[in-house]
Amino acid sequence: MVNKLSLAIDDRLERAKTEKMKLQAADADQPWTDYTLTNALTGKTYRVALRGEDPGQSYCSCPDFRTNTLGTCKHVLHVLEKVKRKFPPQVRRKAFKPKNFAVHLKYGSEMELRLEMPEKLNDDAESLVGSWRNKAIASHSELLKKVGKLEGLGYEVTIYPDAEEFIQKRLYQQRIQAKVAEIRLNPHNHPLRKSLLKVPLLPYQMDGVAFAVGAGRAVLADDMGLGKTIQAVGVAEMLAREANIKKVLIVCPASLKSQWRNEIHKFCDRDVQLVSGGAKTRGDQYQSDCFFTVCNYEQVLRDILFIERAKWDLIILDEGQRIKNYETKTANVIKCLKSPFALVLSGTPLENRLDELYSVVQFIDDRRLGPGFRFFNQHRVVDEKGKTLGYKNLASLRENLKPLLLRRTRDSVKLELPPRTVEIIRIPPSDEQLELHATNMRVVASIVRKAFISEMDLLRLRQGLLMCRMAADSSFL
Repeated sequence: MVNKLSLAIDDRLERAKTEKMKLQAADADQPWTDYTLTNALTGKTYRVALRGEDPGQSYCSCPDFRTNTLGTCKHVLHVLEKVKRKFPPQVRRKAFKPKNFAVHLKYGSEMELRLEMPEKLNDDAESLVGSWRNKAIASHSELLKKVGKLEGLGYEVTIYPDAEEFIQKRLYQQRIQAKVAEIRLNPHNHPLRKSLLKVPLLPYQMDGVAFAVGAGRAVLADDMGLGKTIQAVGVAEMLAREANIKKVLIVCPASLKSQWRNEIHKFCDRDVQLVSGGAKTRGDQYQSDCFFTVCNYEQVLRDILFIERAKWDLIILDEGQRIKNYETKTANVIKCLKSPFALVLSGTPLENRLDELYSVVQFIDDRRLGPGFRFFNQHRVVDEKGKTLGYKNLASLRENLKPLLLRRTRDSVKLELPPRTVEIIRIPPSDEQLELHATNMRVVASIVRKAFISEMDLLRLRQGLLMCRMAADSSFL
């Protein structure tokens, strides 16, 4: 594992040295300051807060820094290379000293909420927050109260975006936990089962809605036919009531867009639009106030700039296995989509496909499974050539995924399913279909009347029967 860690850092150092990046310092006279870094190839911009040379001291807003648990990334290393060339060792040896208060996250194997503070404080501020110096903060509500008091004392407090997102998520989960537990304890008799949507939910569907709402970001991997669509609509409706969400983006295969619209109209009274038309029209649709916006995976690749400009409260991925290969362009673009709430629907069991599982879970919680090199080392059995022979530690993996992945099989909920109804709809054939069918049946009849049937006759017989069957489906075949 030590070798894999050093290889991971070496790989990032190599890219830091070779990739072209534009750098701008907040304070050009100091090494330990904030930097804005833009990748010349992708055009993406990140914030780097450089606080020292050792891993774990600095911060970068890029996705890799959040997930790799290395305490560094190619952007931090790139800035460090520039700083080492500009500032002599005696300047760099002076430790960073904060001038103001800032609430930030410390990234490691676990994320820690911390309050950065000046070295010298007045007595009131010291007694208020001095005990939090260089320590993780457990109580988010207490932190917010003390931030308010610090501002009352005349101090300016910066709360960085990732820390704000972290706090909001924890506060939401604390608030919703009791309601979700109440629903999941007895979903059959909970009043929301019949009042949440225009049609009653089955008990296991109500449980699935509560699970996803409680998790905030979740994977619903029920067997096909168990009603994942109605559960997704239920999640959106419940979040609208409990978290006041306003905009939902549904990404699905192109063939299912109309079906999603029909199902939404059937289950709730929210407005829905299907993304279509020219670039300007599509851009306006993403920016509109419509509650549900439905697009397909190909449109996400084409319209990513439009989509990123809109503020989405909930993103739903239908057939989430579409991002199963975590290295593809589609998967990488989808994972750039930002929203406080997310739901992935998948009808295939992901536990036995670790590559797919890793990619899907990365969209929901990019830190849950850790960096790829560590995850696959923990759960994959390989031979000396690196070929996968099997998997290991699956019990611990399932336990790790319990808070965000829910899968029910048809057998596990069969007692809650309504009786199967079979409806036979007879459709009369068109005149063209009848003519095609009759023509080929005459060929079939002439062959079967023969006393001896040759190999060529058998071929013609099979062809004639095939044409009859195709004509029954459509004359265009």
